[in-house]
Amino acid sequence: MSAHRPASPRVLLARPKTPESSETFLLAHEHYLPDAGTVLCGVAENGDISDGRRAVLLDGRPVPGQFRSPGLAGLPRRIGSRLARRLSRGGLGSGELAGQFPRARLRALRESRPDVVLAEYGPHAVGWVDPCRAAGVPLVPHFHGYDATRRDVLERHREVYAEMFRVVPAVVAVSRHMRERLATAGCATQKIAVVPCGCESELFPAADASSAPPTLLAVGRFVDKKAPHLTLLAFAQTLVHPDVPAGARLVMIGDGPLLAACRDLAIGLGVVNQVEFLGALPHAEVAGWMRAARAFVQHSVEAEDGDCEGTPVAVLEAGAAGLPVVATRHAGIPDVVIDGETGLLCDERDVTGMATSMVRLLADPAAAGRLGSGAAARVRAHFDRVASLDRLASVLRAAADGTTVPYTDPDFLRTGPAAEPSDESAPGLLGVVL
Repeated sequence: MSAHRPASPRVLLARPKTPESSETFLLAHEHYLPDAGTVLCGVAENGDISDGRRAVLLDGRPVPGQFRSPGLAGLPRRIGSRLARRLSRGGLGSGELAGQFPRARLRALRESRPDVVLAEYGPHAVGWVDPCRAAGVPLVPHFHGYDATRRDVLERHREVYAEMFRVVPAVVAVSRHMRERLATAGCATQKIAVVPCGCESELFPAADASSAPPTLLAVGRFVDKKAPHLTLLAFAQTLVHPDVPAGARLVMIGDGPLLAACRDLAIGLGVVNQVEFLGALPHAEVAGWMRAARAFVQHSVEAEDGDCEGTPVAVLEAGAAGLPVVATRHAGIPDVVIDGETGLLCDERDVTGMATSMVRLLADPAAAGRLGSGAAARVRAHFDRVASLDRLASVLRAAADGTTVPYTDPDFLRTGPAAEPSDESAPGLLGVVL
């Protein structure tokens, strides 16, 4: 690579799979960094070869055969998927099947000539260390959640993470909590740039929570780390409080493996008539529900395997919509929610504490309006998509320039302590994934 680095570096975006529509934080990297190019995805995280066959464009042109996964592209889908799972069990980790083909990645680097590589998710990023080193291209790994917290992932990647942390100029974490986890895993703290996720605040116009009916809204997948069952338990406690107005209800949007169990729990708690399960909804419908709610509720916890949130985008969207957030001191949530100013926080698994916060906002619309206004101001000032991408762009620019930058928290994050782990156990963009 040339020693000269342009003011707006050329970025190769590497990721292990095509993002889901709900993964707006990943889609933003593709679509909203300036001059975004085509993102090419290789073999899917689950070993599904169909993604490899579908990924045939690079800046709108057919990709040379060497960019493909030569060991799998010609195999029957069933056999290829089985091989993918076997390789993953052998220690490659989720999304690392593509790492078996470093020559293809090296050729991609030499032909596309990026100034820096942004690699999404730690296990995927390790597959780019050697190709980037050989091509002389700086690599910036971007961690998002499980890749920095799940115990099995950290153990399986302990040595390759350590080597990656040693050679890369910067590492991106989405919260202060994640930074501490990465430091514990061996990354020098001064290399870790905290870049919280941003939200498309223009899609969530701020409303006045004080004028909303006594409706609590939860949005998120029904999975262990979001603990929707604990949100249900807290809500059930609120309904027997004398200050809670008649007609109080909980609306839960999302799908996932715990949905059926939560439906059964609502029946068992006797609150089935006060709880609505709407399943997964389009963004526009979610925004509509946020305009009609009194508060947003989410009881995130560290899962049994150590899995934690990054910075929940739904919390950001709720804040942008003018909703006070009732949540836990978990992962990146305290970076966004200032207790008593933009929402109300409790400890993980403190169901009674969460219920107390719910009662307060259901019984006092003025308090909900005041906290919601603070939430909207904070999110729009510091967690908007544009602000987030600007911070990420500055990290990529420094890496491309070869500038050593000791990263510190931006001022707006110096408002309180980072969440402690639970005791319970503007660049141009060229996208390629191989």
